[in-house]
Amino acid sequence: METAANLFPLSYSQARLWFLHLLAPTSPFYNLQIDMPLQCAIDEAVWCRVISELVRRHEILRTVFHAVDGEPVQQVLGALTVPVASVDLRDTPPGAREEAARRTALEDAQRPFDLTRGPLLRPTLIRLADDAWLFVLTMHHIVTDGWSMDIITGEIAALYDAFVQGEASPLPELPIQYADFAAWQRQSQTLEVLGAQLGYWREQLDGYQDLQLPTDFARPSAPSYRGAFQCATTALPVVDGLRRIAQREGATLFMALLAAFQVLMMRYCGQDDIVVGTPIANRNRPEVEPLIGFFVNTLVMRARLAGRPSFREHLRQVRETALGAYANQDLPFEKLVENLQPQRDPSRNPLFQVMFVLQNGAAQRGGPAQAPSYQPGPAACSGVSYGNAKFDLTLYLGEDNKGISAIVEYSTDLFADDTITRLIGHWQTLLQSIASSPDVPITRLPLLSPRERALLLTDWNSTATVYPRDATLGQLFRQQALAAPDAVALNGEDGTLTYGELARRTARLARWLRQQGVQRGDVVGICLPRGIDMVATLVAIVEAGAAYLPLDPACPPARLDAMIGQASPRLIVSRSGAAGAVGRHGPALLDAIDLPADDSAPDSGADADTLAYVLFTSGSTGQPKGVCVSHRNVVRLVRNSNYCTIAQGDVMLQFAPLQFDASTFEIWGALLNGARLEIAPPGLPSLEELGACIERAGVTILWLTASLFHQMVEAQLGSLWRVRQLLAGGDVLSPALCRRVLDELPGCVLINGYGPTETTTFAACHRMERGAALEPRVPIGRAIANTELYVLDQEMQLAPAGVVGELYIGGDGVARGYLGDPELTAQRFIPNPFAPPNSGQRLYRTGDQVRYRADGALEFIGRRDHQVKLRGFRIELGDIEAVMRRHPLVRDACVIASGDSGGADRRLLGYAVLERAHDIHALRRFLQQELPEYMVPATLIPLDAFPLTPSGKIDRKALPPDQGGEWLAHAPFAEPQSEIERLIAAVWREVLAHERVGLDDNFFDLGGHSLLLQQIHSRLAGLLGHSLSMVDLFRFPTVAALARHVEQSGEHGGEHGGADMPDSIDLLDQRIAQQRSARAERRHRRST
Repeated sequence: METAANLFPLSYSQARLWFLHLLAPTSPFYNLQIDMPLQCAIDEAVWCRVISELVRRHEILRTVFHAVDGEPVQQVLGALTVPVASVDLRDTPPGAREEAARRTALEDAQRPFDLTRGPLLRPTLIRLADDAWLFVLTMHHIVTDGWSMDIITGEIAALYDAFVQGEASPLPELPIQYADFAAWQRQSQTLEVLGAQLGYWREQLDGYQDLQLPTDFARPSAPSYRGAFQCATTALPVVDGLRRIAQREGATLFMALLAAFQVLMMRYCGQDDIVVGTPIANRNRPEVEPLIGFFVNTLVMRARLAGRPSFREHLRQVRETALGAYANQDLPFEKLVENLQPQRDPSRNPLFQVMFVLQNGAAQRGGPAQAPSYQPGPAACSGVSYGNAKFDLTLYLGEDNKGISAIVEYSTDLFADDTITRLIGHWQTLLQSIASSPDVPITRLPLLSPRERALLLTDWNSTATVYPRDATLGQLFRQQALAAPDAVALNGEDGTLTYGELARRTARLARWLRQQGVQRGDVVGICLPRGIDMVATLVAIVEAGAAYLPLDPACPPARLDAMIGQASPRLIVSRSGAAGAVGRHGPALLDAIDLPADDSAPDSGADADTLAYVLFTSGSTGQPKGVCVSHRNVVRLVRNSNYCTIAQGDVMLQFAPLQFDASTFEIWGALLNGARLEIAPPGLPSLEELGACIERAGVTILWLTASLFHQMVEAQLGSLWRVRQLLAGGDVLSPALCRRVLDELPGCVLINGYGPTETTTFAACHRMERGAALEPRVPIGRAIANTELYVLDQEMQLAPAGVVGELYIGGDGVARGYLGDPELTAQRFIPNPFAPPNSGQRLYRTGDQVRYRADGALEFIGRRDHQVKLRGFRIELGDIEAVMRRHPLVRDACVIASGDSGGADRRLLGYAVLERAHDIHALRRFLQQELPEYMVPATLIPLDAFPLTPSGKIDRKALPPDQGGEWLAHAPFAEPQSEIERLIAAVWREVLAHERVGLDDNFFDLGGHSLLLQQIHSRLAGLLGHSLSMVDLFRFPTVAALARHVEQSGEHGGEHGGADMPDSIDLLDQRIAQQRSARAERRHRRST
């Protein structure tokens, strides 16, 4: 078959590769390479003749590619000389020749091809010795595939054997060529013909989820395709076990291995809906079997893994899915993407992000395609990498008589090498688990090696230290008072007390409490402003054997009533003018009581397990819940710990409200270690007043909430120059501001402190150092002393390092539970499954999503309830916030999801505290460059400051509602105004055949796809005279965004730009009107 100038359409597979080539025309990531070791004498002239004959008989090897009117075509050249490069390594030392040959092959593999000029193959003969050669053939994937490589090696061998003996070619002439197949595919595979298959795939992929692999690095807005690979081998006994399981279920080894890979992805992603791509040979007609060319199609294998199936049950589902996919394999993957129109994202491959390939000899016509022996090939495991990755992750498997070899190719944009090393280890362990226990639920199959399990369970939780775990707070305070009675214990606006004076005062008050009937285990309310009376009273309460209950007089009366009703305090201590709404509960007023003269501490009968205080926190039902904390919980926090050193001579600031557990660290950290507690003035001081207080008092140890930390670093960093240890936490810290502290306060140790109230202030801490990696997230660190941290999956199994799971906390800091709520206590405080039976040890379930880094430090990912699903994508709001905080003008950021879950009005709202409010537009442009389109908030709202909860965290419920003041994803139709906007909209209307296109319309939402994008690119590049790239069109998918990009680059005004632009728009409008009339006429003819 011939056409004018031998131009032919591209096959669907070729069209996709052409599109990818346009995105990265200088990238070699679709170069394929094979090598043929030749242990014989080679006649180079004969070898060159063989290559020439190969090029003559296969037209695809002398084909080049162009765009004509924006449409890609392939052109078969009448003749094409393909030179065979020759490299002689005989002068290289024998021990270095193999490495030199690999280096030569690698350099050739990394050289890109020019698809418009050709040739698209580069043969090289490398001479290692007189009778030892290596033939290396590098080709572009657009003209070959794995099956083709087998044809090439076979035909080269047959032709050389004949030519070297002076014989003619033994190969029969080919009845058809690849271009004939491409033309036939375009003519025959219309949607009418493939409608049933399209229906199958629509149903099969309805509501699918993108795979959310946990990555080490933030996903770039557009991939670089830089990659690497690692290798491993699964022993034959394991493979035989898998084969037997497959045979019993009527499945193939391919199906069993695919099922295992899907299980691995499920365990890594925490999803029960897994989509994986796999290639299929697509040569189900005998006349195409001997052809060289790119025939491979890609099938999308979806697995639904909900309901805890066993592996055997899952394999049955995979078998049915695979057979259905094979029966509907004729639909080109490119047409599937075009018709399903998944949410387009230039950072991800459409429909799937991981690929699974099995090589097991010659591929069957209707079965999976063999893994390319050329990519990366056996030599890859020697450590040579071509440096490319087409997908996030590809698993190549090859079967031989030793077992199964695995090559994992991965994007280095996303993954660190040690992450993939662990993943391969988990793959090996999983296969062994499946082979031995196919009837175990897949969620229970072990992934961890014994060494890794020991690391997670023991090594990273070896935090036990010697500390006075059986002592009470009162006993330890008395020890400090006896050791240094004249040292200053408290200092504030209302005076100064030494340790001796404070001890005598608290003893008298404790005796008075006992006289009022307060017993061990009772609860005593305390409603006092920040000051010496407040601290002395709470010390007296614990010395009396009771637990203090902080009550805030500014709290809404109904909430106060609820707290007092739940706790049933024996009495409430306050003072005149301070009781507020607590006054109606009849508090005892300190300024109206007579204390006993005896200043010796009473015998309280308390021990380390006695209740020390009750703190009420917000509950999900809206009702406060009281957390019960023991003496041991507090002592473990502040004595002999490993995250912060506190000693006599230190000065700590008491600033946190008593009803929040940061005050526990401040007060007891000072008093149990002989430090001075500087009490900040009552009320909420300004940043300037707080900075002056810190500097005046010479504070050396300071705790700040994340939001206050950010504000102080921005406005009052100079006042912190004496601080020796600065702890911040309670929310996500800004890496940029942390780095600023480390740079400008070299004498200060900065510590990120993490811990829920239920585990007594801190459970993990991360001490930061100058130059340390703090992005994309500042780690929350390792377990503090006498604390255990477990990252568990939904089955309460240990999550591997790097895999996101829920954090469970054990150790001496775990509180007793919730006051008067045994049901909630049983839900959140569970028996420790890793402790000896009947040990009584418990874990607190935090609800926080975290993961271990390779160094054992934890990264906080977000709350389980801060994860949203939007337009089919699962989004962690913390990821977006982390990127927003990276902008140099953003002080702090917060993202929420607005609208009904799953509803059409569901969208993301981003809030930012900025240097200047008008920087909101710069922030949007930054986010469009850094994030996939679906993760960019629909609306960005600048704030002067965030509303805060009383504990200093961002109050998400108090954020202002969206008033539509910034860009909206679903804004009303906006008419293009500028000439560039009108021109872009006119081109879109023409190519998309739309009546109108608005400023904020998204190209892909209007039905655009990759092939139409090429036409858009071709037209706009000519009309604007602008060096637009295909990536630009992906990154700026609305008229407004693309026009801004063109205008800001300042390069427009080409042959049809500038003064001629209105004429171009008018001409386009005329053509659109003509197209509309033609379509109307065709509809009329069909109707008649």
